[in-house]
Amino acid sequence: MQDDFEEWMKALENILESITEQNLELTNRSGSHGHLTEDATCSLHNLIVSTSKDDRFCGIADQLEEIIRDCEAGPSSASLLATLLGKEHIQEVLCAADDISSSRYFPILPEIPFEVDDDEGLAVKIVKIIRQDEPLGATIKSDENGKVTIARVISGSVVDRTGCIMEGDQVLEVNGVRVAGLEPREILGLLDRNNKGSVTFKLIPGDKRKHSHSTASSIHLRALFDYDGKMDSQSPCPEAALSFNKGDILELLVCNDRQWWQARNLGNGSLATGDDDKKHGLKKVGLVPSESMLVERMTPGVNRSGTLPRISRSRGNESDSDMRYESVVRLRPSDETIRPIVLIGASGVGRNELRRRLTLAFPDKFSTTIPHTSRQPRPHEQHGVDYYFVPKIEMENMIHRGEMLEFGEFKGNYYGTAVSAVRKATQVGIPLLTPHPLALKALRTKEFMPIIIFIQSPDKETFAKTRAALRSRWSRATSQVSNSASTVVGGPRGFTELEIEQIIVASDQLERQIAHLFDARLVNSSLETSFAALTRLIHKFESHPSWVPLNWATRDLD
Repeated sequence: MQDDFEEWMKALENILESITEQNLELTNRSGSHGHLTEDATCSLHNLIVSTSKDDRFCGIADQLEEIIRDCEAGPSSASLLATLLGKEHIQEVLCAADDISSSRYFPILPEIPFEVDDDEGLAVKIVKIIRQDEPLGATIKSDENGKVTIARVISGSVVDRTGCIMEGDQVLEVNGVRVAGLEPREILGLLDRNNKGSVTFKLIPGDKRKHSHSTASSIHLRALFDYDGKMDSQSPCPEAALSFNKGDILELLVCNDRQWWQARNLGNGSLATGDDDKKHGLKKVGLVPSESMLVERMTPGVNRSGTLPRISRSRGNESDSDMRYESVVRLRPSDETIRPIVLIGASGVGRNELRRRLTLAFPDKFSTTIPHTSRQPRPHEQHGVDYYFVPKIEMENMIHRGEMLEFGEFKGNYYGTAVSAVRKATQVGIPLLTPHPLALKALRTKEFMPIIIFIQSPDKETFAKTRAALRSRWSRATSQVSNSASTVVGGPRGFTELEIEQIIVASDQLERQIAHLFDARLVNSSLETSFAALTRLIHKFESHPSWVPLNWATRDLD
C-alpha cells in the first residue's frame, strides 16, 4: 500500500511540475496543451487500471483529508500539493478515479422480473417499444403447437431500429397477455388496443445463425408489372406490403425469404433516385413477392386463392414476356457512348413534330436514319440521302434475316428502317427515332442502349384546345405572308373529336402494354412546352446516371 501510494504521489508530482514549467509556453500553444493533457490522462488511467485489482487501493477520495494533513506539515512542495488537493475540481477527479477503479461506470441493470422462470435455464428478454403512428414492422407466425414466433422484421422499421427483436424469436407475451395458442389475428388485436401507447414483448431469443438477414443493398430491380400489395390476400401482412407500378425501380434490402422480399421503391423511370421523398424521411420499406413466388402463381394448374398480379405481355418483347423483374444497374453517361433517343407514342400524339423541332434546333447534335425502300427513285431523289434504294428481293431477304427495325408495304413496294441505318446514324450524331413499338425488340439491346421516352397523350380537352390553338397560329402566320388564306397548304393537321378519342385510347393501351420499357415519360400538352421539357430531359440523361439492364453494363466473356 505504501509503495503504491508513493508511486502514485511521484507520478502526480511529475505531472504538476511539467504543467508549471510549460504553463507560459502553452498559453500560446493550445495544441501542445491538448497533447500534454492527453498524455497525462493516459498515464493516470494506466496507473489506476494496473492497480484496480488491489482492493486496498480503492477509496482515494475517502483518504483525502488524511493526505492533506500530512502534506501541510511537510516541505513547500507538499504544502502546494495540499492546497491543490483541497480544490473542488481535484476532489471530483479523485472521486472519478474511485469510480473508474471500481468499475462503477457500467449501467445498473434492473432485477429480473419475478414472473420470469429461469429454472429451465431459458434466456428471456423483455422489450418495451413506445409506439407512434408508424407500424411496428414485424410479422408473426404460429405452428401447429401454438408456438408464436417472429416471422420477419421489416428493414428500417420500429422493431428493426430497436435491435432487440429478431426473426425467429419466440413470443411469450404481449402486454402481459400470454399468446401461446392464439391466432395471429388475435395477437394483432392486442396490439391494436395499444395503438398509441407502449407495447411490451416477452420473448425467447431465436437462433441468430439460422435467422440472420441476407442483405442485398446492391441489388436493384425494375418492376415489369403492376402490384398492389394491399389487395394481395396472400401477403403475410398487407399493412407492410409495398405497392409499385411497371417501370418502378426497387432497391432490394432483404432477400433471405424464399417467397417475400423486402424492398424500397425509388421511383418510376430510369432517372429514379429515391430523393423525391426525402422531405418525408426514408422511403418506405415493404414486402414484395419474390421471383419464385410469382413463378408459382403463374404456373398453370397451381390452384391458389387470392389476388394475383398479372403481367402485361409485351408484343415487342416476346423473349422477355415471362420476366417479372429486370436486374438493373446505374450507368454513368460517357462521351464514348452514343445512346439513341427513341420517342414512342401513339400515332398523332406529336412525337414526329418534336423530333423535327429537335433536329432544327440542334442540327449538329442529333441525326436521323435514312429509310430503305424497294421502289424506284424519282428524278430528284438521291441514294443514301433520301432513301436507300434496294431491289425488292433484297429487301425481302433483309426482312427474313431480321435486319429491319420496322417495315411496311405501300402500293406494292416495301418501306422501312434497317438496323444498319441506326448504326450509320450514330456515326453522325445522336439518332432521333420515332419507330413503331414493335421495333423496340431490336432496338433495346446492349449494342444501342437507347433512351426510350414515352410521349403521352394529354386529356381530351387539353388535346383539342392546344392543337386547335397551334393550327390557328400557323394559319395566321402563313396568311400574313401569302395575303391569302386560301393558299395555306400543309402545316399542323386538325383533329376531329373521334380522332382525338382514338389517339387517347391508343396511348393508354400502349402504356399498359410496354410501360416497363420506358426510361421516362412526357405528356405532350402543348408542343412548345413539351419541346422545352424534352430538351431538359435529354440533357438530364446526358449528365446524370440512369438505370439500365444489368447486362448492358457488363462485359462479354470470351
